[in-house]
Amino acid sequence: MAEKSKSNPAKGAPAPARKVEPAMFGEIANPSIMVGARKWYTLPLSVLAHVVAIGAIVIVPLMAMDALPTPASMMAFVAAPPPPPPPPPPTSTACKACRAA
Repeated sequence: MAEKSKSNPAKGAPAPARKVEPAMFGEIANPSIMVGARKWYTLPLSVLAHVVAIGAIVIVPLMAMDALPTPASMMAFVAAPPPPPPPPPPTSTACKACRAA
């Protein structure tokens, strides 16, 4: 006995069309995350956490390798240079030669 197919009762007739949502664009058409559903402090806290983490990743190895200068040597670039020493006083023999001329 021939068994009839439940999805295709008539031979040669197309199966009824089913609506299938594409998985690729499902999140765009129906987003599961809504804008404004988070607390106000989520973004600033996230930025702060990222800055601390990136800073630790960059600064800790530099401090471990002694690549960062010590604060005392850094002050040489920040502080004003000392004034130049005064010129030496004229010698007495040079002054006598100046007066004779």
